[in-house]
Amino acid sequence: MTAPVHQPTWFIALRTLVVATLFTGFWVGGLVCASRFDMAGSLPEWVSAVGLVLAVAGGLLCIACVAMFTVVGRGTPAPFDPPREFVVTGPYRYCRNPMLLGFCVMLLGLAVVLRSPAAIGLAAFAFLCGHLMVVLWEERHLRAKFGRPYIDYCARVPRWMPRF
Repeated sequence: MTAPVHQPTWFIALRTLVVATLFTGFWVGGLVCASRFDMAGSLPEWVSAVGLVLAVAGGLLCIACVAMFTVVGRGTPAPFDPPREFVVTGPYRYCRNPMLLGFCVMLLGLAVVLRSPAAIGLAAFAFLCGHLMVVLWEERHLRAKFGRPYIDYCARVPRWMPRF
């Protein structure tokens, strides 16, 4: 068995940037396309300010989580290039899936900025897809990969609603 290759943090960060940009671009592009199905100004103008707050808060949470995956976990958010180390620091102390939660809050915020019920529906669909991925694949995979520490972590930390 060969020893794992140590990759420089900058290289992991570059891979993470590419993956995060493509994934985010895909969903944000979907929101813009979905918003075209609405009549102009379907929601009141004042909701845009609320949406902006949600989008920024969700985006900042995503950035914090991606940084944890890159620096502590030595991997990316992509299932094909996951963290090599178990990450339980930063936002992961309070919620098992803060990156996905932040991403969905960011999408919801952008959909509200667009004042688009169709885009809000797409943001809800993104959360549903993420939830199914977590429940049907990710949790089983992490349990197999990290064993007892992950099982104990699940007992202490909720899946979605942060516990402070």
